[in-house]
Amino acid sequence: MTVAALAPPPAALAQSEVFTVHDVAVDATAEDAAAARDAAIADGHKAALNILLDRLVPADERAYVPPVAPSQIVELVQDFSVESERSSDVRYLADLTFRFSPESIRRFLRDYNVSFAEAQSEPVLVLPVFGAEGQARLWEEPNPWRHAWSARNLTSELVPMIVPLGDLDDVALVSARQALGGDPAGLESVARRYGAEDVLVGQMLLSGDAAAGGARAVVNGTRYSAYASKGFRVEVEQQQGESQEAFLDRAVKAVAARVQGDWKQANLLSYDQENSLMATVPVRSVSDWIEVKRRLDDVPLVLQSEAAQITRSSVEVLIVFMGGEDQLARTLAKNDLVLIPDQIAGWWQLSVDSAAPRQGSQPAAE
Repeated sequence: MTVAALAPPPAALAQSEVFTVHDVAVDATAEDAAAARDAAIADGHKAALNILLDRLVPADERAYVPPVAPSQIVELVQDFSVESERSSDVRYLADLTFRFSPESIRRFLRDYNVSFAEAQSEPVLVLPVFGAEGQARLWEEPNPWRHAWSARNLTSELVPMIVPLGDLDDVALVSARQALGGDPAGLESVARRYGAEDVLVGQMLLSGDAAAGGARAVVNGTRYSAYASKGFRVEVEQQQGESQEAFLDRAVKAVAARVQGDWKQANLLSYDQENSLMATVPVRSVSDWIEVKRRLDDVPLVLQSEAAQITRSSVEVLIVFMGGEDQLARTLAKNDLVLIPDQIAGWWQLSVDSAAPRQGSQPAAE
């Protein structure tokens, strides 16, 4: 009998990436190589957990997360892998990747009544423009602002952020002037090339000489979506002794933190806010309902989903969930489920997105 492999839905893959922390650099020295390795891996566990908590928890709630004992951190980690391992008699260096258990992390944060977000948005394409209008550069060199963005991997964040390659195709699609002017055709075409939903135009205005120290940067950011645009401003001052690369990297982190923070606030999970709704699921067969139920069970906001009534053409389902209805609808959409008001029934209608792939079925025995 041949059995088809059942691939996890795209939302499940995205969720596992949210709880994965890549490129954790460790470097420890001890009395021998084994002790150095143990110390480095312990340091890596702690660093990875802090990175994950910064990713999920709003900045104003981070203080409510207490220090975590090393033994407890180990229990939160599903597994980890080692890359670029190097060692001597007394020193150990490596880059580590940690995969945390989503269920364990949720339980840990719930125990301390800490709100967090874990829903991942569609990718945002970043266009880093350097300089004022008239002299602004996007693809042209020098553009140290774009290089700073390219050096940082932000694809695992709740808002995945992508930096264009800057090749001839990009140059032909949008210019610095078009980016600053919010040109719809240019922004849409370059976003489509990278599979992005929104475009963030981040214009850096630099005063002083960052190579010599004492510089100050103002970043005017505008996020363009299909429906609206939203602007913000971030200011960063170069610290004493800070290199230009470190200064610009800190500016990247400040802008990214603003984008991530806005998303987290709009998608917080709070276990003290529980709601329920009734939805009609149109079906043609039992397998249609099984498909919807499977996708519902993959959504962290959904605490319970039970069929209240089943007919030949529909299933009435009671959904108990955390947060509000709009938040639920956005999160369900990540699992290719469409939740819309049902004006006739007076409640909601739930269905699988017609463009979504369905989980494979087991073929007949051969």
